[in-house]
Amino acid sequence: PPSRRREKYVGLLEGRGTLEGTYFAMRGLFMPHELGTVLGPDYVEEGLRRYSVLEEVRKSLPNTGNPEQGVAVLEQSFYMRNQLLRDTDWASMAHSLEVRVPLVDRELYEALAAVLIPRERGRRPKALLAEAAGADRVRRQLMRPKTGFAFPFDTWLRRGDWRPWPDQVDRHVFSGELPGMISRWKREASAGTLAWARPHAVNLLATYLAR
Repeated sequence: PPSRRREKYVGLLEGRGTLEGTYFAMRGLFMPHELGTVLGPDYVEEGLRRYSVLEEVRKSLPNTGNPEQGVAVLEQSFYMRNQLLRDTDWASMAHSLEVRVPLVDRELYEALAAVLIPRERGRRPKALLAEAAGADRVRRQLMRPKTGFAFPFDTWLRRGDWRPWPDQVDRHVFSGELPGMISRWKREASAGTLAWARPHAVNLLATYLAR
């Protein structure tokens, strides 16, 4: 939505043009200036004083000046580790399935990083990795169209099987603006226009703090 695009642009400015700031402006659900609409100002101020995610990330970035290497580190350290692998774990275990990720291996990555991160002769790194197994063995897999995957959150919302917002919030912890946001989310859900990720994140935080 245009309003979210505007907030993302502000987030890019807050990141001051750094690689880590730009990365989290693209990946983040709430920009730093939006935190006060979710949590009370005292909690936001104290949280930012105690912990700076950008400072923490900066320590893990390679000092090579190569932005592709930097993004690769961020994707592995944050998006893959904290989201993709965790989502895979709970979703598979909920159905009594054991998932293995043999390509997520430190020694394998260290051996292939120099080939996989930069693009070689205009070819994408994923194609190079697939071809390394032998073209004859993987030809059919390489030719398959990308199918993608997604959880059926929109279907659950339409059927009323899932409500991704908290029913109650602690007024001592959360912002006074949050109840108004929850009312808007409910209207958007009824109209079929709700983007579920942000209310779901707030709901998880509220559930965690209530324990």
